[in-house]
Amino acid sequence: MNEEQKLVTVGRYASEMEAHLAQMVLEEAGIRSVILGEPISSGLYPVFEPFLAVQVFEEDAARASALLEEKERAGDLNGEGDL
Repeated sequence: MNEEQKLVTVGRYASEMEAHLAQMVLEEAGIRSVILGEPISSGLYPVFEPFLAVQVFEEDAARASALLEEKERAGDLNGEGDL
């Protein structure tokens, strides 16, 4: 792995559950990922992004995208399938 590799977004999700399911799918396939946009606390009020982005290293992006697309078609990222 090159330390200067870029992170690229391979999925955008409206809920934390879907984003974490996607991350779990990727990790089971040996692909490291991060989730951007999770709620954070800022003073008294949480700050929310309109969506959560799952990102992987650029070299894993094609494989990760294909894997997530397959799981989404099967309904595994929205609670419909058998993850």
